[in-house]
Amino acid sequence: ATGTFASTSTTKYQFSPYVTQDLAYGSGFSYNVNTKATTAAAATTLVNSPIATACFSCHDSDLAKTHMTQNGGAIYEARTTALAKVETCTLCHLAGKTADIKAVHNK
Repeated sequence: ATGTFASTSTTKYQFSPYVTQDLAYGSGFSYNVNTKATTAAAATTLVNSPIATACFSCHDSDLAKTHMTQNGGAIYEARTTALAKVETCTLCHLAGKTADIKAVHNK
């Protein structure tokens, strides 16, 4: 999430349950092709950690989210805290491990 999602908005879209209305999340990363200038994303923007992003796109139940966050993943957290975490997913989910992702997804 970037910017501010106004609770008074008249647009016809649903707010994510992870986004707080009227809270300023700051600006996202931007790049200007003409000037070659980059602007870093604000520390307050909401992001997911890398592995959790891939898994959460399909596995989005409360139980799955809890599993991911208890094992170091970040789901819609402020950039400063989310990217400082260490995901431990590979301890169980690599090839040949207890919960091998490839073996489960090939069924």
